[in-house]
Amino acid sequence: MINNRACTGFARLICAPWALTHPFRGIAHDSIVYTLFPVARLHPESIGHDFSISLGAQDHYTIFTPLYAGIINALGIDAAAALITFITQAAFLWVCWRLGRRFIQPALMLLVLAPLVIRPTYYGGGLVFS
Repeated sequence: MINNRACTGFARLICAPWALTHPFRGIAHDSIVYTLFPVARLHPESIGHDFSISLGAQDHYTIFTPLYAGIINALGIDAAAALITFITQAAFLWVCWRLGRRFIQPALMLLVLAPLVIRPTYYGGGLVFS
């Protein structure tokens, strides 16, 4: 059972460095595409008739697009993208913590998760995956 002290320690030792090493850099690369489809739902008269959206879209197979469209409608594009980024990064860290807890003693968890947090945020030639 995880107590409040362990959760606070987790937040300080893992989440804070993660936030410092993985800052939100705005809407770029693939996130442009993920933002395009919710905006097309909100404003079909402007870009809803675009060829790539009307014929090539598979966003009606996912719940992400309508949820993201609702968040964009409530907060605006930039704040919605930042919130989605925060939620997905927090979920990723939580899943890593839970998975690690199944196989690793609690005393070793920080040693196991430390490389995840301090690893570079880019890889590939020319920083193509950053």
